[in-house]
Amino acid sequence: MESPTKNRQTVETIEALVDAAYGARQVPKADGSIVELKRGRFNAVYRVRLRDGRDVALKIAPSPEVNVLTYEQRLMANELAAIELIARRSAAPVPHVEHIFDGAGPVGAPCFFMAFVDGENLGELLEHGEKADAPRLDHLMTELGRVNRVLNGIRGSSFGYVGDPVFSDWPQAFRRMVEDVLADGHRAQVRLEDIEERAAAALDLHSDALRAVTSPVLVSWDLWPGNAIVTKSMLVGVVDHERSLWGDPLMEAGFMNPNIPIFPREQAFARGYGVVQGDESGRARKALYALHRLLIMAVEPSYRGHQDPRQEVWSLERIRGLLTSLGV
Repeated sequence: MESPTKNRQTVETIEALVDAAYGARQVPKADGSIVELKRGRFNAVYRVRLRDGRDVALKIAPSPEVNVLTYEQRLMANELAAIELIARRSAAPVPHVEHIFDGAGPVGAPCFFMAFVDGENLGELLEHGEKADAPRLDHLMTELGRVNRVLNGIRGSSFGYVGDPVFSDWPQAFRRMVEDVLADGHRAQVRLEDIEERAAAALDLHSDALRAVTSPVLVSWDLWPGNAIVTKSMLVGVVDHERSLWGDPLMEAGFMNPNIPIFPREQAFARGYGVVQGDESGRARKALYALHRLLIMAVEPSYRGHQDPRQEVWSLERIRGLLTSLGV
């Protein structure tokens, strides 16, 4: 996907990074040794085949000059903190980070090398489901649910993004997330009209539901099938942890339906994850989290150079319907 946030680099610059990280003897020379992986939406990512034949992944943050959403300003630092945490406190399959460069390196932006996870992208398999084995896909989605539950089993001591958890309670942390996206929308002149006032009213009306979340757990937030790497029958890697936060597990992508009905094979996912809270408080929180996600979907295109207005229009329509269902 094309986006101004993708900080693409020349072959020569990537070779210089390999030299700095692994030494001159590992700098690739063969054609096709450096390949951009284009599925991602935010960072530039490359598969690099080192001279010894081993594949690694290089992930590069946007240039500091690129305008991004407020919560995206330190995404790479947040991802590195999340990967370290997951690797240290769970058995979830995250790639090992091998070398980190800060913004002072040859790219002029943070970047890092990590082990390359070989396999198929689960999201791509689901997109071509008519050609695949349905029981296999259900099994793999069940595995995704199981891994998501493992991640949510990691507990923290405060709320907020993993790299900077500064809030003592969940209502404060979540309100700030919503307010940041609304402010981003104002800066981009997105037509929010009455939405800001109604969103604030929804947060006030359902504050008791948010206060019911008292124990911060690790929330991936972005664990779509497209961020899962699989083999024939196993999930062997989960990637893109940059949006991880300490919060409520009901904020996970797998629990968006029916508020935003775009998560595939949710029943198979739910089998792997297990029982989740289904009371009135949980339903209200899921609606609030869908509101937050829809606000991002409405505002984000203005920061990505997208000219097609359909995502913004679709998101704003669903936001207004969701606010009505929330009683505001």
